Amino acid sequence: MTAHSPGGDKRERILDAAEQVFAQHGFFAARVSEIAKQAGVADGTIYLYFKSKDDLLISLFESRMQRFNALLAAAIPPGATPRRSCCSSSAPTSPWSASSRGSPRC
Repeated sequence: MTAHSPGGDKRERILDAAEQVFAQHGFFAARVSEIAKQAGVADGTIYLYFKSKDDLLISLFESRMQRFNALLAAAIPPGATPRRSCCSSSAPTSPWSASSRGSPRC
């Protein structure tokens, strides 16, 4: 949950910086001041967009999942069914293709 509405370049810069700092140092060792420095904002600016470091992590997860879901949605043709998607010849590298062990038979 964010203090400000989602959107804006600063918020995205903060999320990108948090992703990098969390990846480098781990969540518990990451410092908000390091995230702010990486994002090019003042320390206090983080708290205008996020209530806490925990809130920042949750928002980062939500943001990245939204991105991932949008990519998945764009990759699935309109009107595709799960069976048609996983068994089509256009998806030979699918882990669920007929040649995979334990795969559904089409």
